[in-house]
Amino acid sequence: MPLLRTFDLPTPTLLTPECDAPGCGVAGDQYTMIRCRGCGAWFCPDHIAAAEGVTLVRAPDPAPRGLAYYQGCCVSCQRARQRTHH
Repeated sequence: MPLLRTFDLPTPTLLTPECDAPGCGVAGDQYTMIRCRGCGAWFCPDHIAAAEGVTLVRAPDPAPRGLAYYQGCCVSCQRARQRTHH
């Protein structure tokens, strides 16, 4: 069996989004930032509605192999949803 050379390994893809909350300049990667399932924007943990839950999403093909990110609900989308359900 041939040995695997370093350049044969897939290069990991790293996303580095910035928080979309007004006045927040926090930047992170796809494992420290959460993408809102409502509006599609990226947020730091301070601007995500934690009570809504956060899930790990693995991107479907043709996305780069191994690409994954956390998805949740931002505070604005949570408030808008609460207003429509009450």
